[in-house]
Amino acid sequence: MAKVVIVSLFFLVAGWYLINEGYHEHSRFSKLEKLGINVMSEPLEGYTENKRNGTTEDYSIYPIFKDDKGNTYKCSGQVDKPIIDSMQENPVIEIRYLADDPYTCQIKGADTRGTWMEFGLGMVMTLVSSVFLFNALSIFLRKH
Repeated sequence: MAKVVIVSLFFLVAGWYLINEGYHEHSRFSKLEKLGINVMSEPLEGYTENKRNGTTEDYSIYPIFKDDKGNTYKCSGQVDKPIIDSMQENPVIEIRYLADDPYTCQIKGADTRGTWMEFGLGMVMTLVSSVFLFNALSIFLRKH
């Protein structure tokens, strides 16, 4: 029974963490959408192909851009093949960043589905671990 409680507490804390991370990521994207400044990157020097089981899932790119003050920053994101293909002729991509925090940036067309996955997984982990903890507490109280 103690192992179930310890594992449940671990999953409860991990679930809360994922909910928090997913919420903050979603807030960041919302803020970028409302207040972000669009710029074009400098020419991209390459990309990394992300494979799973021999199949390409997406591509990681790390474009460099300059803010309105001329300072240089690097953004990162995962994009699909059509975006990579469109960059073959003109290797630049649109980036949105926050003027007060240029490190907060997003590549146009980058995959942002992971934020909802984090949040959803965190909710499931929190709910399931709460049920296990409730059941363990119920059993404990019945015995004592």
